[in-house]
Amino acid sequence: MAKEPVQAVVEARPDETTIAEVFRTVWRKRGIVLIALAIGILIGLWAAASSFPRAPAPVTHYISLTGMEITRQGNVGDPNDRLKIVVTYPNGSVFLPRDLLDPQVLQRVREQLGLGNDVPLNGGIGVSFEAPWTEGIMRRYKERLAVRGITQADIDSLNSDLERDLLSANMGGLRIDVSPAALGVSGSVAVAIAKALPQAWRDVYTDRYRTLLNTDLPNLMAEQDDGDLSNPPSVTAAQMKIVSMLRGLDMMANDNRLATVTNANGLTANDLEANLRQFRTVHFAPFAAPVFATDNPSVVAYRKDLESRLAASKREAETMNRTLQDVLSNPIGKAALQPSMESVVQSDGTMLSQLLALAQRASLTPMVPDIMNKRDQINANIGRLERELIMISSPGAPQASSENPADIAAALRKLTEDYRSLYTASVDRLRTASSTFYADLSAPAIPAQPTITPRTIALFAAPIALALLAAIAYMVLAALVSRYVVRR
Repeated sequence: MAKEPVQAVVEARPDETTIAEVFRTVWRKRGIVLIALAIGILIGLWAAASSFPRAPAPVTHYISLTGMEITRQGNVGDPNDRLKIVVTYPNGSVFLPRDLLDPQVLQRVREQLGLGNDVPLNGGIGVSFEAPWTEGIMRRYKERLAVRGITQADIDSLNSDLERDLLSANMGGLRIDVSPAALGVSGSVAVAIAKALPQAWRDVYTDRYRTLLNTDLPNLMAEQDDGDLSNPPSVTAAQMKIVSMLRGLDMMANDNRLATVTNANGLTANDLEANLRQFRTVHFAPFAAPVFATDNPSVVAYRKDLESRLAASKREAETMNRTLQDVLSNPIGKAALQPSMESVVQSDGTMLSQLLALAQRASLTPMVPDIMNKRDQINANIGRLERELIMISSPGAPQASSENPADIAAALRKLTEDYRSLYTASVDRLRTASSTFYADLSAPAIPAQPTITPRTIALFAAPIALALLAAIAYMVLAALVSRYVVRR
C-alpha cells in the first residue's frame, strides 16, 4: 500500500492559519485602514500646523561702528582683572548699546515714522554688541584646536586668544533686534524701525550731546553780551571769555580734523587765534590793567579762583610725578651675599622676590604712557593758569588806556562771532567726516521662516504611522481571534 504525500497530510490539518488567510481577512476589512489613515492625516496636519510660529520673527539688523575708538581698559597690574574693551565717541565719552534706546532717540524715531505713543519702542527693541564676522574667528579657533599633539597649555592659550578676539570683534559691531509681536506692528514697520534707529541715534548724539567735539572745547554758542565794558564785572567776564576762546582755538589748531576748517569769513583757527592774541595784547590788556589792579569783588573772586585752581593742578602734578617715579624706579633691592647656609636660603628668597618684583614692574609698564600723557596735560594747564594769573596781577598802578570802551567791546563781539562761526563750521566738518558713526552690514529684512522643517515632518508622519500600525494590528488580531472562534 502506497504512503500519502506529506503535503496532503499538512493541508488536511484543520487548526492552522496561513499568512495568506490573514492578508485576505485584512483586505476584506480595508475600510478600517482607510479610516485610520484619514484620522492619522488629520491629527498629523493639526500637529504640524501647531508647530508653525504664531508670531513673526524679530527683524535683525547688523551695523559696524565707525569713527569710534576701541581701547582696552582695566588695571593691568591686577592679575585677576579680566579684559575690558571700551568703545568711545570721538570726544572721548564712553559708548554703550543702550545709547540707541535713549528717550530722545526713540522720540526721533516716532516722529520720523509717525508712530504713536501706544507703540512701546523701549520694550520691543534690543541692542547689543555683536558682529556676524565672529563665525570666521570660531572656524579658525576650531582649526587650531584640531592640530595633533596640542597640550593643555596650548589649549588655555587658545581659549584666552579666542576670548580676546571675540570680545574685540563683537565690540566693533551692533546687533539690533526689533520684535513686531512685542511692538504690535507689522513686519514692514519693524524693518523701518530697525533702519531708522541708528540714524536717529547718530543725529541726536551729534546735535544734542556733542559727541564729535572734545567736551573741553568751549562753544560759546549761547548769546552773551558783555556790555560796553564800563564796569569791573563786565571786564572780568570779557577776560574769561578771551581765555576760553584762546583755549578752544588752540585745541582746534592742534586737531588734524579741524586745523583747516574756516569760518564764514575764511579764517582758520590759527588765523583767529593770532587776531585774538593781538587784540588782547594791544587793546584789551592795557584797558583792563587798571581794573585788575583794584580790589573790586569780582576781580578778587576771579583772582582767588585762579590761585586755587593753580594750587590744585600743582598738587595733582606732584601726585602724578610720584606715581610715575614709583612705576619707573627699580623695586629690586640689593641682596647682601654671605658665605653661609643661612645666607644661601636668604639668597634664594631674595631671588624669588626679585622675580616677583620684575613681574610686577612688567605689568605696570603699559601704564607709563597714560601717566605721562596725563602729566603733560596737567603741566600745560598749569602754564595756562600761571599766564592768566600774571595777566591780572600787574605790579604797580597801570596807566589808564585812552581807547573808547565801546570800541573795545565791539571788537570783542566781532571776534566772538568769528569764534562761534568757526565752532559751527567745525561741527559741520566732523558731522560730514564722521558722517554716520556706523555702517550697515546688512539691510534689515523680515527673516524667512522655514514652513517645513524636520520637526514638522515628524509631527505630521508620526500620527499617520501610529494610526496605520494600530489599525493593522487590530485587524490581524481580529482575524486570528475570529478564526479561532469559528474553529472552536
